[in-house]
Amino acid sequence: MTIQCTNDDLVAITQNIVETVLHATLHLGEPAPAVQYALSGCIQLAGAWQGAVILDCSDEFAAQAAAAMFGLAPDAVEPQDKIDTVAELVNMLGGNIKSILPGPSFLALPTVTAGEDYKIEVPSATCESMIELGSSIGALRFSIWRVGST
Repeated sequence: MTIQCTNDDLVAITQNIVETVLHATLHLGEPAPAVQYALSGCIQLAGAWQGAVILDCSDEFAAQAAAAMFGLAPDAVEPQDKIDTVAELVNMLGGNIKSILPGPSFLALPTVTAGEDYKIEVPSATCESMIELGSSIGALRFSIWRVGST
């Protein structure tokens, strides 16, 4: 079963979170700049639909998002603040996606990978949707992965 959600819907979900939580602006209609993503948050969904939501972002995005979420000066953001922020953002994205899935559906705890030259894989999954966006605080990519043929 595929998600009945268009890329426009995914952009709207992402835009809502970026604007209301981070007080930032997505650069709609512009391709995301070529970027090395430095952090990736992943949250698994189980139930009638099984898969994962992944948020990849630049270090700049994570730092600026952490500053906005925690009310910190950008130079006061610690590495753990970035990890906590990416975990919370992917949790919000996953919750929004869960709300359009057939029930019952459940969210797992988010995980975050930080570093260089890494790859996130969801075993036996295919990418149903992926959007790359620029924003006023850096680049991000949002993808939805479906496991199996459920």
